[in-house]
Amino acid sequence: MERLVGPIVVIADTHVGLSAGERFYMLRNNSGCDVLGLSGFIRWLERLETERVAVPRGRWGGPLELQRPSHLILLGDYLELWDASDAAVDISCRSIWNMMERLTCEKIYVIGNHDFASNQLTGRYPQGASFIQVLPDSYPSREAGKAAWLRTDDTSFLFVHGHQFDWAFRHLGKVWTLVSYLRDGAEAFRLWSWVLVLVAFGALLVGFLPSPFSSVLATLAAALLLAGALPRLIVAVARPAWNHLAGTRYEPSKALTGFVHWWKHWIGEKPLPDGRLCIVYGHTHLMDIYNAAEIRKHTGRTLPEQLTLVNLPSWVSDVRDEYQKIFRDVALYIDDSGFHLLGWDWRKQQPFYIPEDAARTVAAGIPLDEQLAEGLATIGWPEKLLAKLKQPPVILAQRRPVRVSA
Repeated sequence: MERLVGPIVVIADTHVGLSAGERFYMLRNNSGCDVLGLSGFIRWLERLETERVAVPRGRWGGPLELQRPSHLILLGDYLELWDASDAAVDISCRSIWNMMERLTCEKIYVIGNHDFASNQLTGRYPQGASFIQVLPDSYPSREAGKAAWLRTDDTSFLFVHGHQFDWAFRHLGKVWTLVSYLRDGAEAFRLWSWVLVLVAFGALLVGFLPSPFSSVLATLAAALLLAGALPRLIVAVARPAWNHLAGTRYEPSKALTGFVHWWKHWIGEKPLPDGRLCIVYGHTHLMDIYNAAEIRKHTGRTLPEQLTLVNLPSWVSDVRDEYQKIFRDVALYIDDSGFHLLGWDWRKQQPFYIPEDAARTVAAGIPLDEQLAEGLATIGWPEKLLAKLKQPPVILAQRRPVRVSA
């Protein structure tokens, strides 16, 4: 059991390098990383190096006093290594990386599915004023095959990206990792891959000439050339086509069923620490909080009553109108009193407090009523965000939420 040595800040699904725009003719990326919002938040964290910041909580309590964290956790999909080029990732993350180097807290980088290629970098490295630890599955890492927990005064925390709960990832084994290998193959040849495609088709045409010898050589050459070009074809054409057909999956309630299966495998009958338990995850790109009773209502499975799940949203925006109400750019702040959700106002360059009842209302797909909206306005919620959340959230209606009322 590892004990918490200071406040912890957690962010998930930043997908640095991902940008919305054309991929291949009519195929597009609809989502992009909010790299400006993320860089502003990391820059704001530097303030906590030298001063404490009080965030108002209004009717939800006295000001929340934030101080320098001991750890910053990047909870998976920090980098976009499926749908972005190395050049895009480099230019997007370089300044953010430099900012994080100035933070004295230790950085924990838990690898997700979109940055699976970072598995080859697992370990601990110096990074500016402190260290960064790259971990493949969870934080804390399992010890002798058993789940490890991070302990505060009365709560034990475990951090995972959350793709482990997804049906496809649980049943396909490591097949899904092929996307990472194909993307690396595409980056190896970069735009030269398209030249390989043209030359390969040229070689196939030569193969139709009457000489059998030239036909064999041409076919072999075409096969080799296409093998080099195939990753680029898949990444540039097949991936965006799949994204277009499958759509963006904002269905965190499905993660509950997967979580129950994961819990059985990960925890099983192993003894649990005393006090409250909290598992923090991302992956769904939405914000939510579930207790054991809500998990039981949705899945029919009984889990420890002291368990709470916290689902962190992404730092990614979707350009489509129906996705504009998705709550994003949220960090989790953990101290001895528990966990606190903080939204980021990129216009004012400051955080705002997210009360649990407001988080649950948004997650349930319920428009904010005037009383709740007024209370949130007094603690600094952006006006445009409140205006959106007072409207019926069309896209959230597809989620089939567990709760039917706030």
